[in-house]
Amino acid sequence: MNTSGSTELQFPLKVALTAMSERTHSSVEYCLSIGDERCFSMAGDTDIPDVIIIDHDFPGTATRLSRSNWQQDIPLIILTTNSIDIAGAIMVSKPLDANRLKEAANKALAQLIRRQQLERIPQIATPPKSSSGNDTNRENLERARAKVDLMCGPSRTLEQLSDPNDLQHRFDLTKTLSGRILVAINNKNSGVKAVQFKLPEDDIFVFPTLDKVFTASYLNMKESVNRVFQDRSDVEVITHQSTAANEIIDRINHSSGTSFSTEAFVWLSTLFAARGRLPIGFDTQATLHLSQWPKLTSLELTPYCMEITAALASRPVSLVQLVEHIQCEPRHVASYVNAAIAINVLSAGKQRKKLAI
Repeated sequence: MNTSGSTELQFPLKVALTAMSERTHSSVEYCLSIGDERCFSMAGDTDIPDVIIIDHDFPGTATRLSRSNWQQDIPLIILTTNSIDIAGAIMVSKPLDANRLKEAANKALAQLIRRQQLERIPQIATPPKSSSGNDTNRENLERARAKVDLMCGPSRTLEQLSDPNDLQHRFDLTKTLSGRILVAINNKNSGVKAVQFKLPEDDIFVFPTLDKVFTASYLNMKESVNRVFQDRSDVEVITHQSTAANEIIDRINHSSGTSFSTEAFVWLSTLFAARGRLPIGFDTQATLHLSQWPKLTSLELTPYCMEITAALASRPVSLVQLVEHIQCEPRHVASYVNAAIAINVLSAGKQRKKLAI
């Protein structure tokens, strides 16, 4: 797996086994080969590994770790018989088994995705000399909090989210603009080439067969998000066939606005519509099944989305269990669940197909 540029991060990860005995090396290779889901492949001599696995019990390894003498830009999995914790490393207790290594693989993939996402964040311009560093940091922090509030809404407790019919903390996706747009996106076999959602002050164009969505607004400010994604009935829907759709595409190519893949738009628009609420009737104790990793490198990340994905990939759990396991705000898990269900990688209550990796 190549992690450079915009290449999609996925299994199997190239792994290098080092600082361990031949017996341990053989045991690890055997565990990695068990089962249908291949999370790792052995890195060749000329490959740059995605992950490194070492044995803490092997002579000299502990000393090497104490000197931080390893490549810290590569996720490190440490095998150990002792109860230890090393910052930044993924600990796997012995005796080895395939399930523990699979859980470690999910954590390593989450680390890689997080690092790639950070690399994509543009550098902040140097502030004017009259601004202090503290002021700049405070502004960036406030901006980040405001963005999280736009996507995840205000803080909510598990108790508030537990009532499946409490309209203050629940929503009906079918009554939102996001829900209507989702129907248009999924309607690829109707012969319609473009669907225009005409609002008094904005236009949203959906191109189902092209897997593209275009918005006339830049969805990076509270005012534009509130204007577009508030529950509203004043939306005119216009369908276009081939000729008209081509004219629209040409007009869009010469205008300002924002273009999304359909998956990225469904994810983001669901976050904006739900804002940390849950669908009416959703059971917070229902078991959640992840059918495949969402393409997080092309989606708008929400707080703890890496940890949530890794936990769901390890085993099916409920929303309540996720909140308790990750120790995060319930709105962050609720937001992830809403968006993941909308892009059809997560289901609740019924077993879906085996996790695709």
